[in-house]
Amino acid sequence: YGAGGCWGAPPSASGGAPQQPPAPYPQQPYGQPAPPPYPQQPYGAYPNAPQQPKRKAWPWVLGGCLLAFVLGLGGCVGCVSCAMFLDPGYNGSFDLRYHDGYDGYDGYHERYNGGSDSYGSGILGGFTRQDIEDAFGGGAGTVEDGRCAAGVYEVGADIEPGRYFLDGSPSVEGSLYVFEREDGGTYRVDASLVYFGNYYADLEEGDLVVFDGPDENARMYPASEAAFEPQAPYGSGLYLVGEDIPAGTYAVTVDESAEEAAGQESAAFVMKDLAFDDGSITDEKYVVRGGTQTVEVEDGEWLELYAAMATPA
Repeated sequence: YGAGGCWGAPPSASGGAPQQPPAPYPQQPYGQPAPPPYPQQPYGAYPNAPQQPKRKAWPWVLGGCLLAFVLGLGGCVGCVSCAMFLDPGYNGSFDLRYHDGYDGYDGYHERYNGGSDSYGSGILGGFTRQDIEDAFGGGAGTVEDGRCAAGVYEVGADIEPGRYFLDGSPSVEGSLYVFEREDGGTYRVDASLVYFGNYYADLEEGDLVVFDGPDENARMYPASEAAFEPQAPYGSGLYLVGEDIPAGTYAVTVDESAEEAAGQESAAFVMKDLAFDDGSITDEKYVVRGGTQTVEVEDGEWLELYAAMATPA
């Protein structure tokens, strides 16, 4: 029984043996999900512990079924699984988008980081470009003076491969979905970036990308053309250490301008590269309003501030 509940109950008024509490719910057959516990605790029981904040352990990777749901792809199985993940009452420790501190088996990367999906439904792949454009709703993107507006682009055909800079907003999330080419000309989900402020992405030949900036003025363009000269304290965004910000120690606090719009807990992530895989993040520090965390970064590393600010210590 979880720490939020209590088996004990007050003694009966007649002075007899203490009442035995009812079981929270009947034992379920192996492999079947248990129904939720009673919505109200029995008289005398301790209240439930507050729900843990949701954490995005991998800020740029969404669960495959969630992405399929967001893009309107994946069919019935995708909708069922994503409805479960998006339910605010769903237990966050089982939500593949978030990290609950458990250091054991990592089902996220077994099932959603390049492998087949656990439902056997094929919702991670088999999409045509037309499927993706229709689901996105914005259609093919337009490029003007080397700058990409919101839309769908094929790397190597519509835009050149390389490192791109993504415009953003300090208070509204932007996103970039990346699909890799499959045999037969279809595409499968590879990664997704969800960010505040600004971001970088390394795009490879053959990828299909969906840029969805925070507003109609946001653009995606080669990083070499970005006039990016941030000043301390550094707000939400992604920074290349040694170029955008100096190496050193930083005090991390909540970025209040982004906090209300953030889908997950405010945090700082130190990354060794932009490969967007399970080895990219080398350090992560979560922070709450009124609190402070400390991170150290070296030249060549990346510092992402998600709804967070960094001040040289």
